[in-house]
Amino acid sequence: MTQRLTLIACAVAVAAALLAMSSAAHAEKIRPVSQSWEVAAPGANTDAITDVTWSGDYTLRLTIQVDTSTVVNLMVSDGADENALGLNANTALVAGAVYVFDVVGIGDGYTINVQVETDSAIPMLSIVEVRQQ
Repeated sequence: MTQRLTLIACAVAVAAALLAMSSAAHAEKIRPVSQSWEVAAPGANTDAITDVTWSGDYTLRLTIQVDTSTVVNLMVSDGADENALGLNANTALVAGAVYVFDVVGIGDGYTINVQVETDSAIPMLSIVEVRQQ
């Protein structure tokens, strides 16, 4: 019985060590870039915040909640051209729900902003930079 308990304890210790190593390998470093609460309705297809200049080839994480069901676009500009990236497969977000989107491939020095296609207040809008460690 003692050997069996020792064997179980060893298995649990190995599993915990593997989990800790796995978690450390996938750790993320988060750097806040822009956070806004209770953004007044900016108007349809109008920038919701002051332009943010992206500072590196890192993952952009956008967290957003809208008061009115609407399509949300992440606006990305290289200074010459601006592209609207339709979030949620270009499908309207449900009012009151919180959504999180990870966007990769935004180049260093690009400017970003957020627009809603239907005029809606934005109770919560957060943009962070995610770096894999």
